[in-house]
Amino acid sequence: MREVSVTYNLPQALSSKIGFARTSLTLSGQNLGVWTDYSGLDPEISSTGQTNFVTQEFLSQPPIRSWKIRLNLSF
Repeated sequence: MREVSVTYNLPQALSSKIGFARTSLTLSGQNLGVWTDYSGLDPEISSTGQTNFVTQEFLSQPPIRSWKIRLNLSF
């Protein structure tokens, strides 16, 4: 799962009470899961471009799992 995100928009009445025209909060996660029988670190690593089933993982690291929170405030 490369990326998933969810956004919540505050009701306009609540946003205007705190001094903004619009307010939204977004939570996103990257590299949350891989479903494969591949036993290596990263099933997407390929040193030969489009050639299938050729991988090279020496001194490579898989993509990291990360979470981000974003707050959007519109005036």
